[in-house]
Amino acid sequence: MDVHVWLVWLFSVVYLWDFCYSQRPLPVTFHVLFPKHQFWSSNINRTLKATLFSPSAARKRFGEYRNVYRVFRPDIKLTWLERDSPNEILEAFCDQSTPSNAITVFHVNNPYVFPQRAAANRYIRQLVQVLGLPMISWDTDFAGALEPQHDSRILQIAPSLYHQSHVMLGLLKRYNWTDFSIITTTDPGYEEFVNAIRAQVKETENIPRFAPSGVPNFRFKLLSKIIISDATNTTKTREELKTLFDTDTRIILLHSNSRDSKEIIDIAVELGLTGKEYMWIITSSAIARGRSYAYRGFPFGLFAISYERELQAMQNSLVRSVDIWMEGLKQMARQRLTATANLSPGFTCNDSNHLYWKDGETVYRYLKDVIIRGTDPVKFTDNGVLKYTEFKILNVQRKGPIHRDFVEVGKWTSLGIEMQDITWPGEAAGPPKGKPEKYHLRVVTWKEEPYVMYRNHNDAGICDIGTVPCRVYPRDEDTNIRTGNTTVVKCCAGLSIDLLKSLAQRLDFDYELFEMPDGQFGSEDNRTGEWNGVMGGLQSKQADLAITSLKITPERSEAVDFSVPFLETGITIIVALRDGAISPTAFLEPYDYPAWCLILLFSVHATGTSIFIYEWLSPYGLNQGGKSPLRGN
Repeated sequence: MDVHVWLVWLFSVVYLWDFCYSQRPLPVTFHVLFPKHQFWSSNINRTLKATLFSPSAARKRFGEYRNVYRVFRPDIKLTWLERDSPNEILEAFCDQSTPSNAITVFHVNNPYVFPQRAAANRYIRQLVQVLGLPMISWDTDFAGALEPQHDSRILQIAPSLYHQSHVMLGLLKRYNWTDFSIITTTDPGYEEFVNAIRAQVKETENIPRFAPSGVPNFRFKLLSKIIISDATNTTKTREELKTLFDTDTRIILLHSNSRDSKEIIDIAVELGLTGKEYMWIITSSAIARGRSYAYRGFPFGLFAISYERELQAMQNSLVRSVDIWMEGLKQMARQRLTATANLSPGFTCNDSNHLYWKDGETVYRYLKDVIIRGTDPVKFTDNGVLKYTEFKILNVQRKGPIHRDFVEVGKWTSLGIEMQDITWPGEAAGPPKGKPEKYHLRVVTWKEEPYVMYRNHNDAGICDIGTVPCRVYPRDEDTNIRTGNTTVVKCCAGLSIDLLKSLAQRLDFDYELFEMPDGQFGSEDNRTGEWNGVMGGLQSKQADLAITSLKITPERSEAVDFSVPFLETGITIIVALRDGAISPTAFLEPYDYPAWCLILLFSVHATGTSIFIYEWLSPYGLNQGGKSPLRGN
């Protein structure tokens, strides 16, 4: 006897035994709503039948799901949606869901294969919400993974922009790229994408800056966010992309459709934003559908996030959704939920007074709590979004003298990221640093001797050794009031300037030094809360760094970040360090030789005069008449 036939026979015998000698199982149905596809219909039908009636399904029935079949009689109904009209969808619920006691709905929204289904997808979501039916959805347009879903009964198992943001930041963390910028158009889901990125950045901001061992912890830094409303407006898009130069961005995350991604990257190429220092990572929507070759403007080394959307992915989603449903039924049977909850929705399309299924919330909660371990794990977030999905990481590589292809170089799974055979930007040997080779900082200062002093140029029109050029305003020497509106170049010197030069050398950055127009260290306006002077330059982002004798106060510490104090002093005398041994005559240097001669002459005469007067006035002094050595005699 064939093994398959034997298993079916055994299945029938056990089913009849349970039916006759135990409580009658409750019929429950898993209703599948699937868009009609010319070539997929037979494959989808076979997949659904196999989930309950294949030999492997029969083994599960007599094993881990035996208790399920004692309490329930699971069944699957499939409805093909050919027109996606409201009437067709409503008839599917009335003619299939209601008579068969459907307690869960499964729906596929795959815009890649079935475009222009947004209205139908929205109607189905609203309908199950009104009826109170739990739904397992494979919907790549889903947005709301971060929003609390208090009344929702939808479980999301498709890869979404929420998941893609995790893949992107996973790549950044793998290659130690902490600083990045976002560019997005106003395509559907862009707010979900930006919010998901921000949420992950905020998580790392709450991590201590340093580990207990003293090693810096990995923390993301979002440098800028650019939202492009019309990518075809090249003038405006160019101006918006130019702002990236002000942030020293080297890692760029792009979300858009495939048409806009070409426009944006073409402009980026013109601006020089696609060199070997720049890494671009784009979402799946930015890739043209059905093409393995890359747009000719895409730079070598670009990463793209992609996922399976064809027949195999749809079959896998069906199998996974049925597994989730059966695991949920297993927990319901274990808890004997039929005795405490009404697991028959009971509504009909002819009775509008009893449409909402209250206990659908209980079924949804059991489904959301399902955890499946293994190579393809299942676990949901609090909002009903699948935690683990699988993505492909594509890389633009050279194929032939002029062609560029998307080549799969990695995968993102529940186990993490696996990468291999990568082409890096500019076809370099390794990944870019993710930061500029050399930073350029804007440094604000204000004069206060001996920390910052202004000097004129030498006769050659350049600054002497030990000084650096700085832009200052012409001012009245007595009142310090500005006398001009344009800066002039002076030479800055002093202790703070020496510190700045040392920092620039050790940290490898360039800088420009300037002063603020109002010529103040900085005080806060109690009415507006704004600062002036050096503090105002930092707060308004006109300067990246301040270097001067800026006193640390509690109010200033709340407005800006201070370094560790490099000098703590009250009244102090500061002298320059000298090289070599000190001369034996160094103590004579405060005065010149004529001054020392006058001091010596004055000292001798003053001393002699003082002794004479003392002797003359002393009662024990000599007798001036010469009769006796003492006056008393």
